[in-house]
Amino acid sequence: SVYNDWNRLENIKISNDGKFTTFEVNKQKGDGKLFLKNLSTDEEIIIPRGYESTFSYENDFAVFKVKVPEDSLRKLKLAKKKKETFPKDSIAIVLLNDVKKPMLKFPRLISYKLPEESSKLIAFLTVPEDAKKDTTSKSDIDVYELSVMNPVTNTRRTFDNVYDYSFSKYGDA
Repeated sequence: SVYNDWNRLENIKISNDGKFTTFEVNKQKGDGKLFLKNLSTDEEIIIPRGYESTFSYENDFAVFKVKVPEDSLRKLKLAKKKKETFPKDSIAIVLLNDVKKPMLKFPRLISYKLPEESSKLIAFLTVPEDAKKDTTSKSDIDVYELSVMNPVTNTRRTFDNVYDYSFSKYGDA
């Protein structure tokens, strides 16, 4: 159908200082793209399959999710694989002071959070690389690996066996 070729412009965001914007261009069917644009220089990067972007409060970095390619998921569905075995999305971080630097990328994402105000931190929950379902535990709660990171200094601390997390308003606790 002709509609499959139509694109939708979605999720337009502008950084707090007004210097950057992100927006998604998505197809009816297939993988979309996330555009990150410096409004001062017109410099732009395109992230295939990127979505749900967020700017840090102090405009140091942009963070977004990267979907698993749609054709890969389709193959798994056709093979009738269990949804729990499907690959997870990734998280990617771009430093806004130097968008030419390689983006930081982490696979197996569950979720991510940023403080509401005044922090250079991000926290994200991922499935551990060697994750196996705990069949001996009586609990139905899945546990993950929590990373708390300062992308500007590229420092990261991880915590095992986490199932929930949050930031204070200013990211200091």
